[in-house]
Amino acid sequence: MMIGRDMPAPMPALPRSGGEKQLEIIGLDHKPTDPFGVPLSGISLEVRAGEILGIAGISGNGQSELAALISGETLLGREQRDRIYMMGRDVGRLDAAARRKLGFAFVPEDRLGRGAVPEMSLVLNSLLTAHPLKLLRHGLVDKARDCVH
Repeated sequence: MMIGRDMPAPMPALPRSGGEKQLEIIGLDHKPTDPFGVPLSGISLEVRAGEILGIAGISGNGQSELAALISGETLLGREQRDRIYMMGRDVGRLDAAARRKLGFAFVPEDRLGRGAVPEMSLVLNSLLTAHPLKLLRHGLVDKARDCVH
């Protein structure tokens, strides 16, 4: 019902050994300050190198709250700060900018309103993030600067 048709049959994946943990959440509880927010209780998961994790559900089931906590947009309370690890580091005290500097990337639910500049191409939007990480050669920076101005 969520997607308007029957789900296709899943394709079985071949088992493979897991890579290093890239994201780990341990027993996360969170009571939002927003009166319409959804409280989270006992969330635990891990994502290893090479894995992709999708979190889906009907709007209002807590996906946005969980994404905000993982990304650092919402900071954890003092008693929960040791519950989120990225690339082996405790990031519970780090905000979104500090997590991005570690290499964490996040695609928000409203990616046009909050995650991108709609007037710019995908390439130019990528440059906005890549430039501070020194992932660009100078020629690309000059081309991007010319396109933006």
